[in-house]
Amino acid sequence: MTPPPSALPDRDQARASLSNAWGTELLLAFGHLMTRDDDLVRLMNNWAVVQAYYAAYHAAQAMIVALGRPRPESHPKTQTQFANLWAERDLFLPPWSFAACHDGWMNAPRAIEDIHVWSGCDGNNCWDLAAKVMRTTRVEKLQAGERKARDQKRRKAQSA
Repeated sequence: MTPPPSALPDRDQARASLSNAWGTELLLAFGHLMTRDDDLVRLMNNWAVVQAYYAAYHAAQAMIVALGRPRPESHPKTQTQFANLWAERDLFLPPWSFAACHDGWMNAPRAIEDIHVWSGCDGNNCWDLAAKVMRTTRVEKLQAGERKARDQKRRKAQSA
């Protein structure tokens, strides 16, 4: 769940996060303006995904701070709070508000059908494929958490 807002937003922190987001976006745009060599363009495109992630990451932190919440101190916490801000709102805005949860889907634009992971994406099954990706990612994260909890419990029992 998203932490409740504090009394006032930290404007300096929001400004710093936005500055980081805009700087990353500038680097992304500048690289493509300055290069025409095919090999370099391919390299730039690989790094573009990372740079786009960091631009969105810093912008998400700025939004969270602007809402009066403390700046999340890790990527997973930022990602969770950002996703919760979209999925928990009273606004139907797919794909941004579409989310996987313990009992199904939130804000799905239509009924979701099970689909094979190797299915090609088309206009008829794109939501099913997106749902498969989210569900698989969620299940993997839950399984990793369960393994970690079991390991901690095992270590605690062995040390007792």
